[in-house]
Amino acid sequence: MVIAIDGPAGAGKSTVARAVAAELGFTYLDSGAMYRCVALAAHQAGVDPDDGDALGPLAAGLDIAFDGRRVLLGGHDASYAIRTPEVSADASRVSVHPAVREAMVARQQELIAASDYVAEGRDIGTVVSPDSPLKVFLTASDEERARRRAAETGEDEATVLAAQQARDARDTEREHGALRAADDAVELDTTGLTIEEVVARVVALADERGLTTDDAPYEAEDDDEPSTTASPGDSGDPERTSPQFVSEGSPESSALDDDGEVDWDEVDAELEAEDPVAEARPQIPTATVAIVGFPNVGKSTLVNRLVGGTEAVTAPEPGVTRDRKRLATEWNGIRLELIDTGGIDLGDEAELARDIQAQARLAMDEADAIVLVVDARSGLRAGDAELARILRGSETPVVVAVNKVDRPNDYTATAEFHGLGLGDPHGVSATHGLGTGDLLDAITTALGDLPEVDSDDDAVRIAVIGRPNVGKSSMVNAFLGSDRVIVSDMAGTTRDAIDTELEVGGRRVILVDTAGLRRRSKVAGTVDYYAQLRSERAVERADVAIIVCDAAEGVTSEDLRVAEMAMHAGCASLFVLNKWDLSETDIDDARIRVSRKSRLRPAVITASATRGRNVGSLLPKALELADRAASRIPTPELNRFVAEVVGKTPPPAKRGRRLRLYYSAQIQVSPPRVAIQVNDRKLISRDWAYHLENRMREAYGLEGVPLIIDFVPHSGGRGRPQ
Repeated sequence: MVIAIDGPAGAGKSTVARAVAAELGFTYLDSGAMYRCVALAAHQAGVDPDDGDALGPLAAGLDIAFDGRRVLLGGHDASYAIRTPEVSADASRVSVHPAVREAMVARQQELIAASDYVAEGRDIGTVVSPDSPLKVFLTASDEERARRRAAETGEDEATVLAAQQARDARDTEREHGALRAADDAVELDTTGLTIEEVVARVVALADERGLTTDDAPYEAEDDDEPSTTASPGDSGDPERTSPQFVSEGSPESSALDDDGEVDWDEVDAELEAEDPVAEARPQIPTATVAIVGFPNVGKSTLVNRLVGGTEAVTAPEPGVTRDRKRLATEWNGIRLELIDTGGIDLGDEAELARDIQAQARLAMDEADAIVLVVDARSGLRAGDAELARILRGSETPVVVAVNKVDRPNDYTATAEFHGLGLGDPHGVSATHGLGTGDLLDAITTALGDLPEVDSDDDAVRIAVIGRPNVGKSSMVNAFLGSDRVIVSDMAGTTRDAIDTELEVGGRRVILVDTAGLRRRSKVAGTVDYYAQLRSERAVERADVAIIVCDAAEGVTSEDLRVAEMAMHAGCASLFVLNKWDLSETDIDDARIRVSRKSRLRPAVITASATRGRNVGSLLPKALELADRAASRIPTPELNRFVAEVVGKTPPPAKRGRRLRLYYSAQIQVSPPRVAIQVNDRKLISRDWAYHLENRMREAYGLEGVPLIIDFVPHSGGRGRPQ
């Protein structure tokens, strides 16, 4: 079954499709990623992206699949490989060939026939899945579409609008185009709507048509549930989240087979086996490269192009980037850590501008090479010359990148930048990818011979999150003992998620300072919306979230919403009441509120980032949480525990039938996930499920750690009586 979402560029197809898939428990079919897979395969096979005759058979033979957020090519995770600059540049070239298009449509139809998908694309509802039970055609005004695209790429809005209108004109001539909705599609204008509002409307349409299934995350049927006595905090409090009980067949459960049943033999084999010896990690040269330049020359857009992603926040107005942000890529066998910095305007005396300049100077001091980005359209400016004068006195090699060379004819504009005295300038287009390969070649050449270092993925990622202006950046600086990130009384100073590496008790830790989290509806249509998305992604990649609150305000409902987001991302959580030295908040009241309102029941600790109170204890406590989330409960012990809980508090009967639990095993760590075979999932009551979760939390010290319980129907063949 498929829910097909069509529409022109800028209407929000991808964002809405991802969110709807997550809401309904479907898989998101990323049609653009499939063409990237073709480009990657062509690159690996040495096939010219413009050779349609060779690309057709190649594309037809590819095994492309989706597993949650992962894109699989030939059974291997290609999610990151398809986002490199070379592949990104070739994806649009391979997609124009009819043979490639035919092969991808056939593969999409195979995937759709085998499982439940939310698919988006320009022809999903008209060509790929004309029989889809629900087709949604998203639209938006021309101005709204152009504004969204400009905010994403950093291009001028008028330029984006002109290109968009030309593309729309071509589409109107096609039999099936992005401007032509299927006859039976529901048209939804997204102009002025938030993402949440659009997703809610699509989900409501799916529900009306009976497309929601029992495989969605379990919610007890309140109308049929008897009233039961629950442990404190287990009641249906409106500020608490619904249970995290995931049905069988969830893609994250490695021990669940294709039929949605637990492979208990595999579980036992995993539990009995010794921990596997980690494979020797590759020894690869690593270098740090600082990207610097005058404000609004396209530094963040260039960084995004070089790493093949959209991690750095971009927008048409200057001054968006403030802190220095690290992003990694590889080129010619060298791992490059690119440091995106704020614009350096030496003539700006404002306090925030001086802080941004200080951060950029720190990046240049620690870099192995520096890329000076200038603007071909603006020409050589006094600010460029002043910055070049400073760089000429540095021993660090400097490469000049002349950005916004969007057409081959624009390369003549690079000539005047020889006057900077920093060697040959390299013309690039961060927007279109022109010249980026040559730029990376120049960077690796300038670096010379580099020592090889170990590639280590064992670091614990700790995200510092919270509402705006609660002291997150001050807390990070207190951890590090230096001004790593800019601190200001102005809310929203931090916009990127800033990674910093350190060592705590002999263990490698990556500390992530994030932008303040707010409701998306409050930041829709602004650059802070994209900063919000980066912060959410940073939380998804983290092992532990330190949730910073303002002690003067106590733990607010917004703080609890941030904690809920961290829980759904699988992060262990810890509340920190910062600015305690300025507060008279009752700590006991705060702890009781968190215990009653947060399902994870995390610890609440008072601290003062400015005075150093309790700061030294926070990271060790975060590491303890990470260790607890990574721990495994032996299967025999877990079964004895579940039997004891059932013996003391049996599940309530429903319509004369009682829930029976057969066998339990932990099938995942970080966060811990437990599968329990039962006779009928419909007999599970919400209160008793909360009770089981809370008893398990108490028994195994999982306060602050997400706990997922899969109730798997007993098939009659593998169940083992408890």
